[in-house]
Amino acid sequence: TRTDFSWDTSLALGTAGPFGGTLSPGQRFIGFRDTLRPNLFDRNTTSGTVDFELTLSPVLTGTGQIFASRYDADDAFDTERDQQALLFGGIYTPDARTEIIATLGRREIDASVTGKIEGPEAELSYTRALPRGSFTLSGQVEQTIAGQRNDVQASRLFEFPLAEFEASVGVARTEGTDTEPVFSLRYTQALARGELSASVSRTVSVNTDADVAGVTRAAVEYVRALTQTTQLNIGVDFTDVADISNTGVTERQRGELTATLNREITQDWGISVGVSRRYLDENGITRSDSSVFATVQRSFSVRP
Repeated sequence: TRTDFSWDTSLALGTAGPFGGTLSPGQRFIGFRDTLRPNLFDRNTTSGTVDFELTLSPVLTGTGQIFASRYDADDAFDTERDQQALLFGGIYTPDARTEIIATLGRREIDASVTGKIEGPEAELSYTRALPRGSFTLSGQVEQTIAGQRNDVQASRLFEFPLAEFEASVGVARTEGTDTEPVFSLRYTQALARGELSASVSRTVSVNTDADVAGVTRAAVEYVRALTQTTQLNIGVDFTDVADISNTGVTERQRGELTATLNREITQDWGISVGVSRRYLDENGITRSDSSVFATVQRSFSVRP
């Protein structure tokens, strides 16, 4: 039995003035019962983020972020991990079609198993609006629990009257591994009463055990509005995880078919019910399962 509980909230101040900030705390707990699998263990993450912006001129906005998180896991090592980051940057818009975003800062990760990792972080992106879409070129240096990661990507968005297509390609390298290609393709088609989308991507991710893996994913989703307050979602998803860091990360393939019915009960309350069928192959061990789920959501905002 798996329990997945999460909450998050945000408080925005100064949204109408030259200086504003947003406080965003949150928590997620994942727990397991009646299982003997060693990779299924309770874990809890608590985090808080403070974002702020300062309008310096009509074309330049200063940005900043303070981030802190705490991760605890009941695994074989009783892992504990604290993370703090301080970032500053700016958004420069020299004209209506161009945007340049730059960020510079430092992150510290202190883990009970892997020790302390700290270093600089930086991000630079250039976006140019085109007649039917946009072009973006970006580069990033970030600190992860597996070490420093660098990546460079270029993306192109094509917009049509009833469709949208986006493609990106780049490379990523995490400390101690080879440079890996990354890419994504996404197509969305608007229909009379819904939407059909398809995507395929390859990314490089770091899991909670500091293992680096290449993740290839393909997905198709169909959304249909049954009434003004009821919506049907049908999705097919396939994911392949391959080891990159040679640290023994579990290699697996997963396929999932999900059907979900979403209904707005009131302006603030909503309910979702659905069924899913999942196939999983982990290191040559194959299994499948089915599940039925129901979710109740409520969204609200408070203005001081």
